Amino acid sequence: MTTTYNRLAGQNIERLSALSDGVFAFAMTLLVVDLRTPLGDAIHSEHGLLQALGAMGPQVISYLMSFVTLGIFWNGQEAQFGQFARGNRHLTWIHLAFLFFVTLLPFSTRLLAEYISYRTALLFVLEQHSAARRGALCQLVLCALRRVAEGRRDGRGG
Repeated sequence: MTTTYNRLAGQNIERLSALSDGVFAFAMTLLVVDLRTPLGDAIHSEHGLLQALGAMGPQVISYLMSFVTLGIFWNGQEAQFGQFARGNRHLTWIHLAFLFFVTLLPFSTRLLAEYISYRTALLFVLEQHSAARRGALCQLVLCALRRVAEGRRDGRGG
């Protein structure tokens, strides 16, 4: 008897978790790499340095918001993975879609920092965050459905 790809794909939850950890670590690192120190040629005093650092306010705020958002998403998906004994291809593809939006976060953070006064930049960031939240919600629903199905198989009802 042969085993089909669909029955084998995505079974190892630890591999999906490891991929996720790597993506989150890379995205969080890109956020801070994007922060640049003020240009040395333009700074000639303490006051000039303080003004230049103050001008970086939108970048620092965007960085902080994005880092916290990534931290919340990472913490949530780790909690969800703790509920699974094994994965499946549906969970894998839902999670890959979620990670796609996670990888966009450094770009949207930079876009917001550069164009903070433009509504389009803010709408792009809000939509991107919303899409990532929808991906996390899909994972949560899949987790709940699986727990109900496991309860029915064990005779516990659901």
